[in-house]
Amino acid sequence: MSTSTNVSVKNDFLWDITHLQEHLRYAADLEFWTIPFYVSAFWSLACKLTTPANLYNDFTTDKLTDQAKLILSVAIEEMFHFQTACNIANAFNAFDGIDESKLFPLPVYGQKDSEGYYKFPHIDFNLLNLELEDNPTKHPIKYPPIVGETYDFTQYTSELGAADPQHIHAMCLIEYPNWLPEEAQELKQNVKDYSSIGHFYNAILIQLDVKGSYFNGYCKADNQVIQGTKKKEFSNQTDFQNMKPKEVILNDKEENLSKVKELIGIITTQGEGRQVGNEKIPSEYQNIGHYQYQNNQQWPHFEKFLQLYNHPPKPEQVSQPTQKPISDHIQDALAKFREGLIGIFVKHNGQDVDGQKKLMTNLSKAIYDCYPHQ
Repeated sequence: MSTSTNVSVKNDFLWDITHLQEHLRYAADLEFWTIPFYVSAFWSLACKLTTPANLYNDFTTDKLTDQAKLILSVAIEEMFHFQTACNIANAFNAFDGIDESKLFPLPVYGQKDSEGYYKFPHIDFNLLNLELEDNPTKHPIKYPPIVGETYDFTQYTSELGAADPQHIHAMCLIEYPNWLPEEAQELKQNVKDYSSIGHFYNAILIQLDVKGSYFNGYCKADNQVIQGTKKKEFSNQTDFQNMKPKEVILNDKEENLSKVKELIGIITTQGEGRQVGNEKIPSEYQNIGHYQYQNNQQWPHFEKFLQLYNHPPKPEQVSQPTQKPISDHIQDALAKFREGLIGIFVKHNGQDVDGQKKLMTNLSKAIYDCYPHQ
């Protein structure tokens, strides 16, 4: 898989190291935000079919619907993507000297902007349409086409909730491919000027290409930079990935930057499918962990969620939360989740994949408790 952009950008704005560091911190924020959002949608389909204690065994049975399995497989990979984003940020000292209170801010759900549209961290879905020269309307009915298809995702929400059409639309938009041709990619000074995760990460790749020699000088060659990657995170095949590279940061500066770009490529390939949302994931980047089924490990996140868009769960299959808003009822769990993540990826307390699994299990249980169990 190539991670080179080979692009001549539209504008002359190039980041310095502080811009890159800010974007990398915000990438971790965005990945963090998605985890409870997807886990909540999952439990709306599974709360009466299994429990957090039985989930591991029940996943490979017929107890859970295909739709529930699709969502959970993405949620598990988002935890991996958060870890990967933190590893990249650590490679460029992006967390150094930052007040701990400003790192991984607790996700906020259900906020709206001044025009009444739901807000998401660091991305603006409406920009998907502003950049189309033949469609300057800010809020059109249809979103840009991929592979000849057009989709209506206009009814979406950023509230934590069930796998209903509004949440499925939001999930599709979050994972929307970077549909812009690379020669049209503009580099943004403001991190909030991106329209999707794919758009956001592609800008980082462009900067690493265009100013590679500059950023090489800031890329640490330290075996402690990538927390745990020599242990279990990249090699454990039970719940995470059949992934490479197993050793990410080496001692050669140019190789360091190449490995960082490969990590970004893993996130975008598993997530948005780069510019084509239905392309299959190369085998070396597929998740072969426990929380997969059939052939869906070949699908990027957008394709998985598009399956839900085209074949949504039946209303009787979707449970509504009994504790509303969910975000208010899981604040303690979110705070403990955040504290644990800071311990692993900022303080480097030595916890490996088992520590991450425990954090995610505890957060998942808190969200499960917001749904009816019978």
